[in-house]
Amino acid sequence: MIATVFVVSFVGIVAGVQHVRSELKVAAVQATGSPSPPRPQSPSTLRPGPLVGAAPWALEALTNCFHQISMRRGSVAQMQAQILEGARLLKPDEVLEAGPCRVRFDGKSARVTRAGPPSERVDLFIPPPIRLYVRAGSREAAPWRKHLVFLLTLYSGGHARLERLGTPPGTRVVPDRR
Repeated sequence: MIATVFVVSFVGIVAGVQHVRSELKVAAVQATGSPSPPRPQSPSTLRPGPLVGAAPWALEALTNCFHQISMRRGSVAQMQAQILEGARLLKPDEVLEAGPCRVRFDGKSARVTRAGPPSERVDLFIPPPIRLYVRAGSREAAPWRKHLVFLLTLYSGGHARLERLGTPPGTRVVPDRR
């Protein structure tokens, strides 16, 4: 009985408060002024620059140079077993040229560059520890599989990630002329 009195009292108070609030009234008025003329703005001083920085994802991001075929994770031994026979470790005195991109591997890390106008220029660093393998594909392979690149990223605890990437026709390994 007491609970019923409390509930009825509460409902009565809420209903009373609802009627006390007044509705918002909006008046329509006509604008009397004219819009101001456009203000002059100074030209932007920001010029897009090259893409620079550490990027473990650099190879798969440069789609005009590399095409990711697969990516696997596992132990270092499992991932090394996935690298195709005939693939060889890129030497520090060699450069992989894939389309407009150049990859220099120093034995622990790699630098990926792409020439072009400043807004399209790329200078990315793939942090260590990595291993970079290159394998020439068969002549019958699809155009993006004529040369294969294997990027083995090593993690602590004996774990690794292996990316298998295709490269465009004309990819080659050349001596580093730096």
